[in-house]
Amino acid sequence: MLIPILALAMMHSACPLYVGVSNDGNIFFDRFQGWLRIDATLLSSVLHDGCRAYATSNPKPITSVRFAVAPKAPQAKVDVVSSILEKNGWTSENITVESWDSNIRKLSGRFYIDKSTFSIGEPVLLHFEVINSGSDPYWLDTTGLPGGPFCSGYSVKVLHSDTTAETPNRLVRGNTCILNGQFKHIAIDPGAKYTQDIDLGLYLDVSVKGNYVIQVEHYRLRHKGDPDDPLDCKATFKLQLQ
Repeated sequence: MLIPILALAMMHSACPLYVGVSNDGNIFFDRFQGWLRIDATLLSSVLHDGCRAYATSNPKPITSVRFAVAPKAPQAKVDVVSSILEKNGWTSENITVESWDSNIRKLSGRFYIDKSTFSIGEPVLLHFEVINSGSDPYWLDTTGLPGGPFCSGYSVKVLHSDTTAETPNRLVRGNTCILNGQFKHIAIDPGAKYTQDIDLGLYLDVSVKGNYVIQVEHYRLRHKGDPDDPLDCKATFKLQLQ
């Protein structure tokens, strides 16, 4: 299911860019899991490369630019961003300038699981649902899925049902990943819903009976001081294998 969906993303014609300058002079843009802080060099690179469904796929040129400026943003930094945009063909005539508050995306995300009891050997899937109720497409990072969900901002922990027990074996398995630059994205159109499936068999031996607690979280890559992202969320589920 994931392959054809990503193929559809590659054919997506829209490649919007949202860039902003905060009150403290930091530059942000909407790539790689949300509203991310960047520098002028990376902004120039993104304007040149456009959008890619895969890191190795042909880039799609930027189709629109929205520029948000915070009320107390340093004018010198605003001028730097404006100059970079202009060098890449984006002038005041074809850029939409918005207030800083407008960078809050109309997105919602939630985790859910179909049931709490599974039979031995049965696929155990966790779902992450994203709804884009805004007016612009949203590029969700799916890097690493399904083999390494952590690369996409997912954290999954499986614990024995007695989560208060202080024993080394309480944590059954977490996940680790090394980002290698092979970014993948899925385009979610305005008004659309996208559901990503995560195989809990990556973290749990589904051939062993037991009661478990699943702790899951989605969070984007960000630095201290970055604004909150609407897709930052967490959930806990009780699960029984019988």
